[in-house]
This record gives sequence, C-alpha cells and structure tokens, in this order.
Amino acid sequence: MRRSLTTVLVAFLISTSAASAVAAGAGHLEGYVPAVAHVEGKFGSFWTSDVWVYQQGATTIHIWLNPPGQDNTEGESVVVSLEEPVVFLPDVVANLFGTEGSGSLHYIADGPVTVTSR
Repeated sequence: MRRSLTTVLVAFLISTSAASAVAAGAGHLEGYVPAVAHVEGKFGSFWTSDVWVYQQGATTIHIWLNPPGQDNTEGESVVVSLEEPVVFLPDVVANLFGTEGSGSLHYIADGPVTVTSR
C-alpha cells in the first residue's frame, strides 16, 4: 500500500509540474527586473547589470529605469528595437540610460518577450 501511494504521489507531482510549465506560456508583454546597477562596491569591486531580451514575436520594447526613493511615474522610456532573436544590453544602466546608480527596470513590449539579467 505504501509503495502504491508513493507512486501515485510521484505521478501527481510530475503531471502538475508539466501542466504548470505549459500554462506559463512562451513570454509576456510587461515585467520588471527588480535590481540593476552601475555602482562601486566595497574592496575595489564594481557592480554592473547586463540584460538579455529574448523576443518571441516582439519588434520593440520600452524600458524605464526606476531609481530608488523617487516618484518614477513620469519617467521617459528608452525604446529598443528587437531585430535579432536575442538582444544583449551590457551594463544597461550606463550604456542604455547614460547614468550611474541602481534601481529597477520596468519594461513593456509590443509582443511576447522573456527578459533576464545578470
């Protein structure tokens, strides 16, 4: 009895995991990168954030930098053309926004995208 219960439980977990993966979809239109930076750290370190945009039907993406402690409702976006399947944005704070500091990114695309950062 115990072995059959374990088998049923494992089968249930596998089936619900597969269903969750299918329900997640291929991409999304809007999202956030919770933390990005171009700042000096301790002991001579320097922190930067790289971003990859995987387009899955989108042609453009609007990206806003949201510095902490500010009202970011009136900020202007930077529009990035998604001409390749993957667009790499190295040191996004300095290169895309021309500034230093930290914050979050908010983005809205005109089609499905997946956005990752490091």
